[in-house]
Amino acid sequence: MKRKLWVPIILMLACEMLSACQDTGKVTGSERMPENEETRTVVEQKVDETVVTTTGQEACDDAVIPEHEILLVYRYSNSAWGIYNNGYVIDTDGCVYQYDYAKDGFGTVAGENVSFTDYLEYILENSKGTPVFDREFVKQIFELGANLSADDQFDQTHEMCDYGQETLYFYQPQTKELLWCESRGDVHYKPQNESAAKIVELLQKIIMDTAVEVQYDEDGLMFVKNQLLVYTYPGTDEEIMEKLVGEIEADIIEYIPDLNYYQLEFRKDTPYDELMKYVDFFLAHPFVMDADLNYYSLETQPD
Repeated sequence: MKRKLWVPIILMLACEMLSACQDTGKVTGSERMPENEETRTVVEQKVDETVVTTTGQEACDDAVIPEHEILLVYRYSNSAWGIYNNGYVIDTDGCVYQYDYAKDGFGTVAGENVSFTDYLEYILENSKGTPVFDREFVKQIFELGANLSADDQFDQTHEMCDYGQETLYFYQPQTKELLWCESRGDVHYKPQNESAAKIVELLQKIIMDTAVEVQYDEDGLMFVKNQLLVYTYPGTDEEIMEKLVGEIEADIIEYIPDLNYYQLEFRKDTPYDELMKYVDFFLAHPFVMDADLNYYSLETQPD
């Protein structure tokens, strides 16, 4: 199964930028709350209180973009392999902040539970962001976001099982609520709203121009040059993967223990056919749950 998700590359950029910032905005209350209907991953519907209606252009006055306010939110949620609810926030100053909603007790602040949006505001106020995006990017996103609504329609396609969902939101500052741009994972929610699609496109372009070189597979889909993504089953010793990766002259450039996620990069230029052989090589091992190219986009085609 091809993992044609856009968020792993966004996550890669965010992690690289955040590596210089030691304060990741953890809040008090590390106990995980029990899974419930409000906090669990539900791919058939929009979850939480965070998605509401806003009215187009009235939300956007270019001259009054608020300072140090939430702009975009990336959120990964999954309850199939434990309880995961984490991601990063981009604010209106162009800074990036990392958060872990599940490990922080689903919004436990000073012993009290707060809403997801209040929790994110707490992260911004009590941690140091990493500057990544310029003012022009913020302006474009803010203007496009004014055209989003909770009534927007999405084309739904079931793509995999137990991966969870990766969702990109635009934050409506006047109502303090989040609006979907796109969601991918077990179900792909592709936006029909052109402004939502443009927000995703702009974010992808920043990442493309800043962080990666790409190649194309046999279907014309774009992936990161010389890289693979490998997911192991829970409980797999990291040393096993390190030894295996060393044997094929590659390096682990990103490892996320909670997701059993390894991002690999080969030391030499490796053409598509050889990369696919290495995909089969990893899938032949019983402790590997999934392996694939590090795909950049579902829709982007070569010129």
